[in-house]
Amino acid sequence: LHKMETSSIIRPRVAKLCVCNLLVAQCDINCCCDPDCSAADFSLFTTCSVPIVTGDSQLCSREAAIYSIDVTAHPPERIFKLIDQLNPNIFCIQIVNYKQALSFIPPETPTAQNFDHLLEQFGGAAFSAESDILSTELDAQSPFFYSNETARYEVRIV
Repeated sequence: LHKMETSSIIRPRVAKLCVCNLLVAQCDINCCCDPDCSAADFSLFTTCSVPIVTGDSQLCSREAAIYSIDVTAHPPERIFKLIDQLNPNIFCIQIVNYKQALSFIPPETPTAQNFDHLLEQFGGAAFSAESDILSTELDAQSPFFYSNETARYEVRIV
């Protein structure tokens, strides 16, 4: 077995993940991972709504943040532990060394300047830069008539 340097292993920081932190700049009730909560807030909690936060479940070894409330302390206080969990599955990812695999690259927002480029890059049969104006035909029975292979619209003035 080859020993890898820990700097080449990329892991998300589970201590910074908090799925119950819904309010901006406010403490969420019973959310033990909320960074906006103070020791006074934690003393009022009865339990932790999310007791464990883990990283990618496909990894063989992953970090887990465990939160609980020590109700025997006066006042009650939050307990935080950071542990490594082992995945018992034999089909797990041992090492993640492809940095882009753990991140989402936000798509480019279309603007007047980059629209044609994005259209060329992502356009297809349903969306293209070329004009798809379909022929307009006049029907003898209707003053307004529009038709193509898939749709037919008629406007009649009564």
